[in-house]
Amino acid sequence: AATLSIAEGEVTVKNVTVRGAPFSTNRRAARSHHIIEITKTRNLAACVTQLVHEASHQAIAYKDKFKAGLPTILPSLQTGLSGAITPLKTSPPNLKSLFDFSMAGPLSGLIISLFFMYSGLELTAFMGPDAQSQLPSLPLQLLRSSALSGGMVEWLLGEGILAPGGGTILLHPFAIAGFVGLVSNAIALLPIGS
Repeated sequence: AATLSIAEGEVTVKNVTVRGAPFSTNRRAARSHHIIEITKTRNLAACVTQLVHEASHQAIAYKDKFKAGLPTILPSLQTGLSGAITPLKTSPPNLKSLFDFSMAGPLSGLIISLFFMYSGLELTAFMGPDAQSQLPSLPLQLLRSSALSGGMVEWLLGEGILAPGGGTILLHPFAIAGFVGLVSNAIALLPIGS
């Protein structure tokens, strides 16, 4: 039997059959809305991580009285954002200022990424099975590539969850953004460039 309910200006139709097929636009709309919300959450966390990273560079440049240019964003097909390059417009006054400038961004980015990773893993651990089944997944092999991330996953989600073998693991978008931030900020610590 078909049911119709009206609540707060929204009309919901359930169990309607059109030519023998169930009418499921509500499910499709809910699913696409859910995917958009997950993507927005992950992108917001990644942008916050990158903003903190870049603000740290600018704070050191301001403190030591030299000029840094605007960052050039480096896009990534896999993660959306792989970092940024912040050019120096004037030379730092000494090598200590240069060292502080180069370390401030990645270290603050790592701290924020650890926060997002921990928060996302906590949210994943305390979700019900229905909510957990709606989460995006990350390949286990990718998580195993980072000792820090892999250790956090094992610690918070249970021993043996990253056991050898293929497959994926369902994680909250904050955990995925934290993992991507950890990797990109660790790469930013490598002494590469001019």
